Amino acid sequence: MAKEKYIQEDSISLRELLLRIAALVNYVLHKWKIIALVVVVGGVLGYLYTLRKPTYTAQTTFALEESSSLSQISGLASSLGLSLGSLGGDEEGLFKGENILELYRSKRMLVETLLTEVKHNGSKERLINTFGRESKWDKSWQSKSYLKGLSFDVDRSQFTASHDSILIEVVEQLKKSYITVDKPSRRLNIISVQVNSKDPFFSAAFDTTLVKKVSDFYLYSKTRKTTETVATLQHQADSVKKVLDSSVLDIATNLERTLNYNVLNRKQNVPIQQKQMDLQSSFAAYSEIVKNLELAKLNHLDRQPLIQIIDRPMRHLENNKWRWYKGLVVGMFVSGLLSTGFFVVKFFFAHALQAR
Repeated sequence: MAKEKYIQEDSISLRELLLRIAALVNYVLHKWKIIALVVVVGGVLGYLYTLRKPTYTAQTTFALEESSSLSQISGLASSLGLSLGSLGGDEEGLFKGENILELYRSKRMLVETLLTEVKHNGSKERLINTFGRESKWDKSWQSKSYLKGLSFDVDRSQFTASHDSILIEVVEQLKKSYITVDKPSRRLNIISVQVNSKDPFFSAAFDTTLVKKVSDFYLYSKTRKTTETVATLQHQADSVKKVLDSSVLDIATNLERTLNYNVLNRKQNVPIQQKQMDLQSSFAAYSEIVKNLELAKLNHLDRQPLIQIIDRPMRHLENNKWRWYKGLVVGMFVSGLLSTGFFVVKFFFAHALQAR
């Protein structure tokens, strides 16, 4: 006799569902004292959070417009029988797409920014010293015997291993807790750089300096090849121009010498003819170099990206400190939500164990 197999399906009626909900509500209400205590503690913690030292956020937003497609200049070069590929080439590499965002987090850019001198309270100081004062790290540096008397107000070439170790540590802290780099919209080529700290001066100065350092480095990197090409062609043009001027002077001198030459003595005219041939060759070379130079300058200008600042930090930054009532309400709400959620999960977990 074959055994019959039955598939038992779990089902629940509306009545059972309502009973479970009622049991859950009753269970949570029985824990109201614990939940109320947690809510009070959360409110106190939220209030204490508002007593912490306020922070200040400096933000710079800018639009980045890359170089054009060179279609117009390429057409002009083609009509002249030239190729722009030989006048600079592409300089994309690392800076293509969103990779520029990583420049703001790079060690090189952050270290250069930290070692930049800025004006503060009528005197100049490096931002690394401002950071040390803002974060209280300067006191910990002086408390260690091997760092006592350490100063960043010296030339970079005189830095020791202790200077470099502190710089690396500060850079990691900046990347972790101070700097935020983002593109608010993926469709638009707009970049936002934020610096958040407890010192409004450091936030604004570091944000502004970092954006300038990265912009200058980005511009230099994008136009490095074309800059070198223009400089080389300019040097060649100046050299050939000197040869042209010298040839013209030599021809004039020879003409003066042979002003009353014997017509039958044709040898006297040979030097002049040679100089004229040299002049024509130099002029042809000079014309070609000048043509290439002008195209190289156009190519160089076209390669320069446009960085248009949209928003920059205000002189007086607003602090991010919460009002006491906001901290109280948020603390109570979050703690109440978490404690209630804990008992709900606990109820369903216990019910699942009983069902087994």
